[in-house]
This record gives sequence, structure tokens and C-alpha cells, in this order.
Amino acid sequence: MLEEVHRIVTISLGQPPERFTWAFYDKDKKFHEFHDITPLEFYRNHVKQDCKQYVSLIHDPRNAYMKKYTPQYLGNVVGTKDVHYINLPINDFKRYAIETIKSGCPAWFGLHVEKFSMQKNDMVDLDVIDYKSAFNINFGLNKAEQMQYHDSHITHIVALTGVHIEDDKPVRWQIENSYGEDHGNKGYLTMTDKWFDEFAYVIVVDKNDLPSEILAVLDQDAIVLPPWNPMSRIK
Repeated sequence: MLEEVHRIVTISLGQPPERFTWAFYDKDKKFHEFHDITPLEFYRNHVKQDCKQYVSLIHDPRNAYMKKYTPQYLGNVVGTKDVHYINLPINDFKRYAIETIKSGCPAWFGLHVEKFSMQKNDMVDLDVIDYKSAFNINFGLNKAEQMQYHDSHITHIVALTGVHIEDDKPVRWQIENSYGEDHGNKGYLTMTDKWFDEFAYVIVVDKNDLPSEILAVLDQDAIVLPPWNPMSRIK
């Protein structure tokens, strides 16, 4: 199957280059250019993060906390390790999200971005649309029930880049989307903390930011989530 996929991509987009030039401006507007490098050279010389040092945390109120889960068939690379999640209560989930942001590192963040969302106006908020006044209806399902009925799941990945804290509690968050500067505030959205509680699902953090009791969960046997589980798919 991989051969067929490669053939289609090559015919459609052209033969992948074996060597390339990488040019960019850094955050200080300084121009950089690297010539005649291979993809492997790019990885070795420019990708500094050790991916083995990161772990996925989830908030799934349907299942037991402080347990390790693995989504069946989520990975798409033969020979790689299975994806593993550590399930945490929402306050712990948010605590390590905040610590990651404070460390100066944006976080890989999975959420249901279409829910109660006005992306062109830079806002995802449970009250962004007043369904009660317009239709006299309430959406009464909690997060676990929405997941159970497949009404909510991970639909999109963004970068979690900021948090506003008042009285030691998060009030709103900043995310950087991948839809371009025409959406939100030049590509950024504001997410209220109540929205975070309901529709945030997974975040990738550095193991160095986690205490030993959470890291010990990785030594457990993983509980397998079937392919149709809301935590086993993205979109």
C-alpha cells in the first residue's frame, strides 16, 4: 500500500527532493540559509528536541485517572512504538499545561475546536452563542457523556501558547491555529477556561515537568482503546 501511496504523491506533486535549501527569518528578523542538505541532515543539525523526552497527557473523565492508555491503530508508521496516554484529572492536566507554557515552550494540544467557536472573531467560549435565548434549549451533556455518545472528540491540533492567570487560577488561554492569519487574531484564538474544561483532550509535555508518581504510570500495562473510541482518532 505504501508503494501505491508514494506513486500517487509523486505523480501529483513530483519526485521528493533528495537535497534542498532551507531559508528563513528568525524571531529577530535575521535571515538564515542552509544549502544542499538532506532531510536526515536537517533533523540531526536543526531538530534539537528529543522526542523520547515527551509524553502525552489526556483528560478523559469516562476512564480511571492515573492509568496508561493506548489508542489502537492510531500510529501510522510501521515499527514505531505505540502511542501512550496518561489520564489525569482536569486540574492536574491544566497544571502541567501551565508549567509547559511558563517554561517558554508552546505545547502540542488536541481539542474539539468547532464547539462553541467563532474563530473569525478570535473566540472559543461556552457562551459565544446564546442558544438558550434563541431556541429555549440547553446542552446538558457533560464531557464524559458527550464522549460516550461520540458528540465530542479530538478534531484538531493546535499550539497552546499562552495563559492568563488571576488569583492563581487560569481564566483564559491563547492558542495558535494552523488556518493562517485570516482566522482569529492573526492566527491566534482566545479560549476561556470553562471551554478548556469541556473540550480540551490531550497535551504533550516534557517529562522533566512531571513528578515521579505520574511518570511511574508509564510503567503500567496499557489499557487498549479500540479504534472507534473518541480518544483513538483525530478528526
